[in-house]
Amino acid sequence: MKKQHLCGVAVLLVLLSPTPASAQLAPPNDLGVTLGHIHLAVKDVEAQKTFWTTMLGGTLVTNGPLTLIQFPGIFVMLRQADAASPAAGSVVDHFGLVYQDIASARARWKAAGVKYDVGQINANMGYVHAADGSYRIEVFGDPSLPGPVGMDHVHLYPNAADISAMQAWYAKVFGGFPGQRKRVAGPGVIEVDYFHRFNFSFSPAPATPGAPATPAPSRGRGDRSHRF
Repeated sequence: MKKQHLCGVAVLLVLLSPTPASAQLAPPNDLGVTLGHIHLAVKDVEAQKTFWTTMLGGTLVTNGPLTLIQFPGIFVMLRQADAASPAAGSVVDHFGLVYQDIASARARWKAAGVKYDVGQINANMGYVHAADGSYRIEVFGDPSLPGPVGMDHVHLYPNAADISAMQAWYAKVFGGFPGQRKRVAGPGVIEVDYFHRFNFSFSPAPATPGAPATPAPSRGRGDRSHRF
């Protein structure tokens, strides 16, 4: 489990430091750790900046030489990579955004020709797809959200036998709070580690009929890393 976790998820860890960007992050937990940013490898950085701001509701900000997309409590960083493979099907499969008015967001995507799905079981959720196909973002609506958009979770799909150990590892090393959350796409619950307003969700990697699940590593795919 340890080898899969460290190589596939590609975690870079830092403690919260007093930088201009960190002032906008969620408060740290008891270990002084907060989720800092999600780092994406994309083919066209400029096009993705437009996508993340005008379509997904982020705010373009700078921190020294870095250009970031800010959401409440977290940042998205973009890096050019010509050969980024789709993130779906790897250990770090996708991450989730929540919208105060999901209907208005869908109307915006439809008008712009952005590909999105509506959940078959829960019509309040679905996925938005990047134009280059390198990643997808789970989206769902929550009218009680204090602002128009927020980051919700990072969803990992390891081998089922590794979930409890991974959940314990994030709790021990980074101070995550282990627990469960309700599934958005349908009934049931998902094992998670909470980090303030965000959570890391752990679901078993889909198994091929007649063979054990073999989740692909996330290295070299659209979802590159998440940083604390």
